[in-house]
Amino acid sequence: MSAKQPLLIIERIARILQLFNFEKHEWGITEIAQKTGLSKSVTYRLLHSMEEYGFIKQNNATKKYGLGMRFFELGQIVKANMDLRTVAKEVMTELSRKCNQTVILCIIDHLQQVCIEKVDGLSIIRIASEVGARIHLHAGASAKLLLAYLPPEERERCYREFGLPRFTKKTITDREQLETELSRIREQGYALSVEERDINLAALAAPVFDYRGEVVASLTLIGPKWDFGPGQARVYIKEIRAAAGEISERLGYKREK
Repeated sequence: MSAKQPLLIIERIARILQLFNFEKHEWGITEIAQKTGLSKSVTYRLLHSMEEYGFIKQNNATKKYGLGMRFFELGQIVKANMDLRTVAKEVMTELSRKCNQTVILCIIDHLQQVCIEKVDGLSIIRIASEVGARIHLHAGASAKLLLAYLPPEERERCYREFGLPRFTKKTITDREQLETELSRIREQGYALSVEERDINLAALAAPVFDYRGEVVASLTLIGPKWDFGPGQARVYIKEIRAAAGEISERLGYKREK
């Protein structure tokens, strides 16, 4: 066997495995051969070898091939190593360093926002968001962003259960106005708030997507409102969206071309 032969085999296996996806999870030998450009005999030998090791399984009814349980086992290992906080922490630290602001990562739990990670900035103003803290979803950039991506029926339930209490003069407490704001957030892909929850604080948030394309968290930059003027806000928007995009990609999200 030449030195290049093992690499050629790996390349062929990779071409086969890349065919499997959520839309089509089973393939016949002829289909695989046509899609990969391999001969049917080579395709059969590769499938048979992968089947022996549990990477491929044949459906006895259709005679087509799908991914085997070994991939499920490996997937669990990958999943364990892709904990959201672990994946995000490095990106959050770098974002905080670049912008000199506090960065928080939040999720939804029982129709409330929960902060699950925080990297403190250098501001002399204390940022109240603490890991484990729960807040309403209608006030503040991070919370509004999470609310914006909830299905309509879930937003309705949120309004019924928690209402729209006022925290400052700038808190949105009118439901129609809030829905307009949420629509704008979805359209532009980020959320901005100035003193909606805390006096003298402003925030910018961007969505974090998982491999299914679903929003699983909000990444938020928080700091003194005077640091979020129009010019600087544009810089922050670019940075927060790039950071959220990087975390999303690490979670398996594929951006649309």
